[in-house]
Amino acid sequence: MRIGVLGIGHIGLPIARFLHAVGNDVFTWSKTSSAYPWNHSTSLETIATQQLDYLLVASGSVRPGFGDFESEIKSTIDLIPSSLRHENTKILYLSSGAVYGECPTPKSEKDQVAPNTPYGKSKAVVEREFEKIFVDRFSALRIGNVIDWENPYGILAVAKKAKQTGLLDLFGNSEDCRDYLDINDLCLMISGILELNSNEKIMNLGSGISISLYELSEIISRVLPNLRIQWNPPRGSDISRTQLDISKVLDLTNVVPEDPRAIFVEYLQRVVYFG
Repeated sequence: MRIGVLGIGHIGLPIARFLHAVGNDVFTWSKTSSAYPWNHSTSLETIATQQLDYLLVASGSVRPGFGDFESEIKSTIDLIPSSLRHENTKILYLSSGAVYGECPTPKSEKDQVAPNTPYGKSKAVVEREFEKIFVDRFSALRIGNVIDWENPYGILAVAKKAKQTGLLDLFGNSEDCRDYLDINDLCLMISGILELNSNEKIMNLGSGISISLYELSEIISRVLPNLRIQWNPPRGSDISRTQLDISKVLDLTNVVPEDPRAIFVEYLQRVVYFG
């Protein structure tokens, strides 16, 4: 397949790398130039010159808790050249489970969106706008919290800092929980979705296992002993509970994600040995 990836940050880059490794023709676009073993450009207009089967929009509209809401929503939507809006390329937008807002129970794709953070609201708005533009060739992939060694904002970055300072800073309450998904399982799910050529409008991508902050702190403390744990008030951008029903993607792709607790231990060993 000919697959474009718009935005190659800590989510888009590993996806592009994986799709290239399994034999697809990959085209990527970002603001900065770099050497990749696939076609890469800093010009958005080059998207329209490619006859793509899929375009994955991995350029985040706003990082949780940061950025101007309205302007970053507009910049994300405007990333797609108008010349592409009337072609046959299917658009997959990497959205977030944050569009559901608080999740006291696992949310399925049939549940209404009810975002309660700027991050979740921006993702929900972009979903609606993209659906208006691309109609039946648009899909939203609502992703949980991705575990990735290269993620500069995730829990592993917190663990790395804790190793350096001896202090584990956690924000929220001990019972707060997140649905975590390893980056490799995310890539497998996305690859499976592309191969199926599915017409599903919305898909949740997660592990289906929500881990509480308390359990997470216990895992980190076992791998990195002698840490002091400091509990801080919740940040305004945080959701207390994210829980995703992933039965649809499991049925479609047959990808069974690994238990994120085991993945955390594996990744944290890297923190111990490699810093």
